[in-house]
Amino acid sequence: MKKIFASTFLFMICLNLFGQQISLYNHYAINPYLINPARAGSNKNTTAFLLHRQQWTGISGAPVTDLITIDGIKKSEKIGLGITIANDVTNIVSKTSVLGSYAYHGKINSNNKFSLGLSAGIMQNRIQFDKVVTDNYNDKTLLNNLETGTAMDVNFGTTYQWKKLDIGLAVNQLFGNKISFTQQSRFKELNWQNIRHFLLTAGYSFILKKDLLTLDPTLLLRSAQGLPFQAEFTSLLKYKKLAWISLSYRHESAVTMGLGINALDNLSFSYVYEYPVTNLNRFSANTHEIMIGYRFMKSKSNGNDVWQSGNNLDNQGADPLLLEQFDQLQQRVEILAQEIKRSKSEQQVLKDDLQRKQNKDEKMLRELDKDRSDAIKMEEDSNKVDILNIIVIDAEKFNNYVVIGAYHGIDHAKHFQKIIKDGKGIDSKMMQSKNKIFYFVYTKIIYDKTEAINEINRLKKLNLEDVIKSNIWIHKESK
Repeated sequence: MKKIFASTFLFMICLNLFGQQISLYNHYAINPYLINPARAGSNKNTTAFLLHRQQWTGISGAPVTDLITIDGIKKSEKIGLGITIANDVTNIVSKTSVLGSYAYHGKINSNNKFSLGLSAGIMQNRIQFDKVVTDNYNDKTLLNNLETGTAMDVNFGTTYQWKKLDIGLAVNQLFGNKISFTQQSRFKELNWQNIRHFLLTAGYSFILKKDLLTLDPTLLLRSAQGLPFQAEFTSLLKYKKLAWISLSYRHESAVTMGLGINALDNLSFSYVYEYPVTNLNRFSANTHEIMIGYRFMKSKSNGNDVWQSGNNLDNQGADPLLLEQFDQLQQRVEILAQEIKRSKSEQQVLKDDLQRKQNKDEKMLRELDKDRSDAIKMEEDSNKVDILNIIVIDAEKFNNYVVIGAYHGIDHAKHFQKIIKDGKGIDSKMMQSKNKIFYFVYTKIIYDKTEAINEINRLKKLNLEDVIKSNIWIHKESK
C-alpha cells in the first residue's frame, strides 16, 4: 500500500514541477482574461467563455480542465468585473475554484493606457484516494477516503498599452497559501503548498492587408516560484473579422495549431490541437482544447468582430487602420489642446505685461503732465518768444527752438520723445537750459519768423497740442 501511495504522489509532484499547479490554456490569445485579471472588461462587452481542455489523451490520470469565465465593463468604461469558475483534475488530485475579479482601466493619453486587476475567491483541493488503482481494494486507507482542503486564492494582474504594443504581468496564487489534509486513517497529515506563478506577456498587432488580414503575435513567459521561465510564442492570424488560425510553440514542451470562427454576431467557436515535443509523443499524448464564446451585449463600434487578445484595450473589433488614424487624430487633438493651453498661458502673460505697461505709462503720463506743467509755469516769464508780436527774430545772438515740451527730469523728457514718435511720427531733439533747470524737447531751430510760424502750423495740423496739452512756443537761448 505504501508503494502505491508513494508512486501516486510522485506523479503529482512531477506534474507540479512542470507548471501544472495552475492550468495551462492555449486560448489566452482569444480570451486574455483567462490568464490576467486586469483583462476583465477588455472586450468592452459582457462576454462568457466555456472551455474544456483534455491534456495528454491516452495517459491515465492526465489533467482535465473545465472552466467558465464571464467578464464585462461598466458604463464608465474604466471598471471591469469578472468571475471565473474552474475545475481541474489531475490523477487523484482535483481543484475547484471560484474567483471574482475587479479591474481598473486608465488612460495616460491617447497612446498610453494601463490596467490593474485583482481576483479573489475560494479554492478547494481534493485528494481522492478511492481512485487509486490497486489489487487490494479492501485496504481501509483507500475505501471511500476523500480528503479536502480549502484556502483563499488571490491573483494579481497589470497591463500597459502603447499604441499597438501590449504588455501584461500576472501573479497567480499570490499569497502562496498552504492547504492541510488531516487523514482519517493511518496517515496523520498531508500538506499541499500553493506556490506563486508568474505570467509575462508581450503582444503587437500588425495590419497585413486592410480589411482582410491582421497578425497578432504574442510572447508568453511562464514561471513558478523557484523555477526558471518557460517561453511560449503564439501567432494569431485573423481573416476579415470572421475567422482566425493560430500557431504556437511552447519551449521544450509542445506545438499547437488552432482554428476559430464567428458563427453569429454573438457566438464564436474555437479549437486548439496540441502536440508534445517531449517523450510523451510516444504515448499519443495529444491535447485538445475547445472553447465556446458568447457576447451578451453588442457594442455599436464592434459589429461582427473576432474576439481577440487584449492588445489595444479600447479598440476591440474596430478596423485596425481606422483605429490607427483615430489614434493619430486623438494625438493631434491633444497636441492642439496643449498648444491652445500654452497659447492661452502666453496670452495671459502678455495681457499681464500689457496691463503693467499701461499702468506704468499712465503713471508716467501723470508725472509728465505735472512736470511739464510746473516747468511751463516757471518758464512763462523768462525766455519765451511772442511769435505774433515780434517783428524780427534775432538769430545772431540767440538760438531759437520750436519747443513742444519742457521737463525738470531727463527721463521724463526722453519718455515724451518716445510718445510723440510712436503716436505722431514726430522726430524731436532735446537740450538743457543754461540754468540747468529744464530739459526742452524741440523739433527744430529756426532763424526767422516765417520759418517759426510754418513749423508751429505744421505741428498743429498733426494735433500735437492735444498730446502735449499746451501750446507750442519758441524758446530762445543766448549763443
